[in-house]
Amino acid sequence: RSEWKINPELPLILYVGRFSPEKGVDTFPQVISVLKNKAVFIAVGRGITDEIFFLVTNHSRRTDNVFITFSEEEQKKYIAIMRAGADFTFVPSHRESCGLTPMEGFANGSLCITSGIGGLIDSVIPLIHHDKDNTSGNGIFYEDMPNSQQNPSLILALNNAITIWQELTELQKNKLQIRIINEAKRFDWLTEEGALSQYLTIYKETLSTSSTAASKKMLANRYSIN
Repeated sequence: RSEWKINPELPLILYVGRFSPEKGVDTFPQVISVLKNKAVFIAVGRGITDEIFFLVTNHSRRTDNVFITFSEEEQKKYIAIMRAGADFTFVPSHRESCGLTPMEGFANGSLCITSGIGGLIDSVIPLIHHDKDNTSGNGIFYEDMPNSQQNPSLILALNNAITIWQELTELQKNKLQIRIINEAKRFDWLTEEGALSQYLTIYKETLSTSSTAASKKMLANRYSIN
């Protein structure tokens, strides 16, 4: 934050992904407008469009809350720090088959602000925060709209995210982030309760309920699972 002169008092909203239309980069002008003096917006990606070039030249690093980069050097240098420091991960996709970015954000304890398109709903769960000491969920949703249209639902989601963050105490924020990190372990291939373990459990259950002993033996021998 100090090297880029980022305001340390503001929550940080991070976009990581390709700068392409299907990823929802047309929402960036609205995001920049809404977040003025409210939050820091950092966008890290590859590819360049006329719209992104305009934002880079006219908004990025002109204030203490907007930073957009397509520099591979900066990405390599800062991406791990950006992910770790982000309070929110922004995923505005218009099309998305799976959506790894939210999972990477959860692993670092950040909430997700998203359109919820396609496979995003498989990993992002609406945040419930009535009891700020016992929250659940990991995301704030808005309704997707066609490219470049002004989106009241997006504006509301951004303002809600900032309000939620302002209302939480530091202890409540830490508790929420730790919960999200722990819950994200289910996406990790290496953890005991992670994706690989889940796959193996289902596989073994399938073997045990298989209709023929021959098929069980064939599959077990093939994959050496006891």
